[in-house]
Amino acid sequence: MLQKNYFKQSNLIFILLCFTLMSFVTFSCVASPQHATQELVYIRHGHRIKYSSDKKEKEAFRKSSRFKQNPFDEPLTIKGIKETKQTAKELIKKIDVSKYNYIYSSPMSRCVHTAKIFLNEIFKMTGKKLQIRIEYGLTERLLMYGQFLPTFTKDKLTINYIGPFENGVFYDSPIDSVLYFDSLIKLYPEIDSAYRSIISEDIILKTPYDAANMLTSTVKRLINENKNILIVGHGGGPYIYMHYYLTQEKDDLQKEMKIFMGTGGGDSTNFVSIFHKSKENGWVNVFNPKKLF
Repeated sequence: MLQKNYFKQSNLIFILLCFTLMSFVTFSCVASPQHATQELVYIRHGHRIKYSSDKKEKEAFRKSSRFKQNPFDEPLTIKGIKETKQTAKELIKKIDVSKYNYIYSSPMSRCVHTAKIFLNEIFKMTGKKLQIRIEYGLTERLLMYGQFLPTFTKDKLTINYIGPFENGVFYDSPIDSVLYFDSLIKLYPEIDSAYRSIISEDIILKTPYDAANMLTSTVKRLINENKNILIVGHGGGPYIYMHYYLTQEKDDLQKEMKIFMGTGGGDSTNFVSIFHKSKENGWVNVFNPKKLF
């Protein structure tokens, strides 16, 4: 009799344990990739010349013909190339790259080069071939240039004095002829030549609102046309615009500054941030911006 009661109690405990475990697994899966209807992975470009401590590397860029053409189009540093390769290898362990066919990239050289490195590492490690799609709406448009407005045409850069605006901060395009689409597809055969950016390559922006609308309209297109999205872009403003657009969080200045400080500057190059969308919760930042190593 005691033996029968013992087995009854054991079976009851076993059933309760199983039920508890199933409940935990169900709860844990709410925000898991299996329950996400969409995934967006945002990668900031690698370490660039501005942040380099190598004087020779900086001087070489200053003396280059590219610097004379467009000083804002800084290339990756040697450190940046190495770190980007490492970031790609770590990200491949974290996400299922078979879900992606494209890497959407800002046209700036530091971003396209970063995207190319990711593309190459993904192919080497998984055999999966991706293409790069250029989106001009992902470009960083904030140029700190005092009271001078840099104005780019297709072929040259001119600086015009126009007086103070937004505390000396001007919004304009750092795109020159080398970064125009017809030029980029000659430089990078990995670019999808049939794809056309939603934002024109020669758009000129004048206010922060223009910059925000440019970025958010681009992200809207990407999430409407793709189930899963890989983006290589910039830190600071562009990332913040996207974060708030996706999550629809109430804008909080303290939090915004925290995100800005954590995604801009030389210490946060190659950060990765992951968003999941579910039917229940909408877009959620499930992996906050940080380096993977």
